[in-house]
Amino acid sequence: MNNITSILLILALTAYAQQISVAVLPSDGDEAIFNNDDLETITNKMRSVALKTLPSETFTLLTQEIVVKRLGGAENFIKECKESSCIVDLGKKAQVDYVAQASVGKVREKMRIKVEVYDVSTNGLVGIYDGNGEYFDDYFVLLKAIDENVPDIFKKIPNAVPKAPVAKADTASVALKSEPVPVKEKGKRAWSVGIRAGLNSSYTYAVYDNVHNENGNYESGSGDYGDILGMQIGIVYDYALKDWLHLQPGLMYIQKGMNDSKSAEQFGDNGDWTGHYIELPLLLSLKLSAVRVNVGPYFDVCVECMSYDGDIDIGVNIGLGFDIGMFYIGMFYAHSISGNSNDSSEGWFDFYNRTLGFNLGINL
Repeated sequence: MNNITSILLILALTAYAQQISVAVLPSDGDEAIFNNDDLETITNKMRSVALKTLPSETFTLLTQEIVVKRLGGAENFIKECKESSCIVDLGKKAQVDYVAQASVGKVREKMRIKVEVYDVSTNGLVGIYDGNGEYFDDYFVLLKAIDENVPDIFKKIPNAVPKAPVAKADTASVALKSEPVPVKEKGKRAWSVGIRAGLNSSYTYAVYDNVHNENGNYESGSGDYGDILGMQIGIVYDYALKDWLHLQPGLMYIQKGMNDSKSAEQFGDNGDWTGHYIELPLLLSLKLSAVRVNVGPYFDVCVECMSYDGDIDIGVNIGLGFDIGMFYIGMFYAHSISGNSNDSSEGWFDFYNRTLGFNLGINL
């Protein structure tokens, strides 16, 4: 199964390189009160705090150059930052997992500040610092407040604070307090639509009875046919039942089939038999930070079948995926349980599809 081995290797290497991405957007403020140097200094202070707070082995802080490039260049970057009223929208365009921004202003000659951190995938507000109700007389006192208070906001991002080990000998130790759960901001949508496409390797498992063998005798048994490469493409609808539990129905076109070496010998072809299906998966997705574990049934209708295929294929789909900003990468295994029966003069057969696939996608 060289095709399956290659798919698993690609996924393993991608998962190994997976990190949580964070972007600090340029600080927002009235240019009549705060000049560009003032706002840039506040942004740099935010970046410095993020670098000191977030562990480098788990998080990647995007440089401003990368964010500018992903937003379509410097001119478009400035336009987006001025016109967008939603930090999360900018985070999605920057293709990151979390996004942060500071905004500053003045009230009766005193300065105020607000820092927000959002989870881009859920639109959820992770944390906010608003000066704790205080106003600042001095610009440098404001910068000091960022240094002292904003680290607590970044620490609310999942995995930002390593879990402390539990002492084995001290049975009377006080239980560790859990990190606060990010709260979804009211009015934000809990659903998204995604596009998925990729390659798969499939084969057919067959159970047979009353079949003539090479010696002219009847026999019964079971076995696997060879595997072939196919593809799939479609859309998924993702609805968040909870922050950690999502429902994902979808509509896919998928190719499944097998390689029959005896057919190749008999007819002089390559022996590949490919069926074309419209698939309706219904998955439950367990979301652990950027990692997804997917499981659920699928219902296939064959629109162009080989002679051994039935019209319907029902089975179970399990998989593993990763959300990387607005992008998705994952794999799945589909196991047919319905069986496609074929009763002919050559004997009775029951065929079951087995499919291992690899998907890339984008969440809109």
